[in-house]
Amino acid sequence: MRSLFIFLMAVSAFAQDRANNVYECYKETVLSAAAEVLTVQAPGSGVDRITFMDGFAYCSVAATVTVERSGTAATTTTLTPVAVSPDTPTAVGKCFSASNVGVGTVLSKLEIAANELIVIDLKGARFASDATSKNYTFRTNAVTGTCRLFIRWTEDKF
Repeated sequence: MRSLFIFLMAVSAFAQDRANNVYECYKETVLSAAAEVLTVQAPGSGVDRITFMDGFAYCSVAATVTVERSGTAATTTTLTPVAVSPDTPTAVGKCFSASNVGVGTVLSKLEIAANELIVIDLKGARFASDATSKNYTFRTNAVTGTCRLFIRWTEDKF
């Protein structure tokens, strides 16, 4: 019984440590008849799984935000992912903004009223990082106004 308790404590500590590897990408852009795109993409190696948590979208004007997965790999306009905790290793997942990511499988199209913030639940969305064509993207339609896009995820190495 005692060894079972020690095992369960060790598993719990391991799970808590992995849960602390949380990263974010955020982009705020003033647009003039243009769209904004924010993509989190698998690096191809260096991490076994990326698991998404949530995101948000805000625009100062009415807009449509499309949530997509698995578009053609982005290669331009990288952003630096930020670790939520200061002791977290550098993110392996890649972030891109206003990128050349190809349109992927559309998961949803969300209408945002002017000055509205919507939270986008990504729980359950995950992929192995064995190919750079694995990505999640938030894409606005062309608007003239300020848009903010945000995606949060965890990374696991087994």
